[in-house]
Amino acid sequence: MKTIASICFILTVALSTAQELDSMSSKYPGVYTIVDEPASFPGGLVAFYDFLDSEMGYPETALKEGVEGRIFVELIVEENGELTNMRVAKGIGSGCDEEAMRAIAKSSPWNPGKINGKPVRQILIQNILFKLEDGKKD
Repeated sequence: MKTIASICFILTVALSTAQELDSMSSKYPGVYTIVDEPASFPGGLVAFYDFLDSEMGYPETALKEGVEGRIFVELIVEENGELTNMRVAKGIGSGCDEEAMRAIAKSSPWNPGKINGKPVRQILIQNILFKLEDGKKD
């Protein structure tokens, strides 16, 4: 029985240490990438993409130039669910990056990430796909 208790204690300490290292290794102090419960849009991923579908438009420049691709937006979900420190980690230009940032900013507040049941700051990278329907390129 002592062996099982020791293993559980060591495992708990190792997990705590990994979370502390995760926080310290981030470029933002006190922000985690690995959490027990990840931050999420209210209603889940499908609801988030439904929100983006209704909120986003295809930028006119991107339509004219036939620009398509995936944008990666880095953001922090704060303990209160607010989205902060948003930036385009990889973009495609032609107004798509700005449109993705605008729409994601309007999606706040989110459900914060949690460690041991307590809200924490979590960094996420959200990808947004811009794809023209067939025949829509000018």
